[in-house]
Amino acid sequence: MIRGELGMLADAIVGAAVERASAGVIYAEPKRPEAQLVRALYRELAADERVGTPRTECGFLLPGWTRPPGGVDLSAGFTDGGSCVIEAKVGKPEEAIWDIIKLADILALDVTVTAAYLIYDATSKTWAKTDRATSLFTESEQLRSVRELIESSRQDWDWLLKGGRGIRPITCVAAVRITHIGSRDLPAHEGHELRVLRVAPDVSSDLQRFDMEGWPSD
Repeated sequence: MIRGELGMLADAIVGAAVERASAGVIYAEPKRPEAQLVRALYRELAADERVGTPRTECGFLLPGWTRPPGGVDLSAGFTDGGSCVIEAKVGKPEEAIWDIIKLADILALDVTVTAAYLIYDATSKTWAKTDRATSLFTESEQLRSVRELIESSRQDWDWLLKGGRGIRPITCVAAVRITHIGSRDLPAHEGHELRVLRVAPDVSSDLQRFDMEGWPSD
């Protein structure tokens, strides 16, 4: 559940940052596109008087994982209290399930985190694919079990487990609430669209457990 008025504030702050960042972000070699998107978001969050100094690559201890996954791309504290965490990707909607589970676990374990967001950019061709986790970015609001997320995109999860190099959940939140809060075109990159999801754990559900191979178990 998003945490009251601070959660509504987080939506407003992140939405404004995405609007401004999308107008100016330009992907230029040799830097990775994700790094340039994160930098644009960082710049806009830092310019908001409601936000303290943002941080990048912020690590969180998640005891239900074999070892802590990589840090979140951005963390921003609010001057009125609370904070948000953000994962940003360019052209990789298949990584959404991993990020959703990680962010939901962070929210479930850290009471100082008010809200969590996925800010993903992809082309219209990529968003149109039906064999990836792109459907998560289209519905206005959905409550999904972690088992359902993984089993509906088994190819994505299998690829993520291989790329995780032994990092994987052993137990995690059992269900997540995913809310689509906006989208923005990128004027500098025709056909690109940023889509923003808010992620929250369903705290009424029990934990989801995984087998030794990284797949949901009973």
